[in-house]
Amino acid sequence: MIEIDINGQKYSVSEINKGFLNEQIRRRQDDGLPVCIRIHIDQNGIDLSLSCGECGGGGGGGRSPTSAEQEIFDLWNKLGCGGEINPGKLIAFLNQVK
Repeated sequence: MIEIDINGQKYSVSEINKGFLNEQIRRRQDDGLPVCIRIHIDQNGIDLSLSCGECGGGGGGGRSPTSAEQEIFDLWNKLGCGGEINPGKLIAFLNQVK
C-alpha cells in the first residue's frame, strides 16, 4: 500500500496525479497554510515514510533500511523530492515506486 498524506488528509496512490497535487497545494497555500506531504509505503517488505514541504520534525525509525528501502531512499534523493514540494517530481517518484 502506498498512501499520500497532505496536511492530514490521506489519499491512495491511485487517487493522485499532478493536477490533483497542484490543486491541493495551491488551495492550502491560498489559505495561508503550510503544506506538508508525507508518503507512506508499506508493501513487499518495505515499511517507510518520506516527507517534503513544511512538515517539521521527523527522523528515522531507529533501524537501518533494508536494501529495498535504501533503493527507495536513493530514488527519492535522486529526484530531489525531500525539500520544497514539486508535484512533477513527486509524481515521477510515485510512478517509479508503484
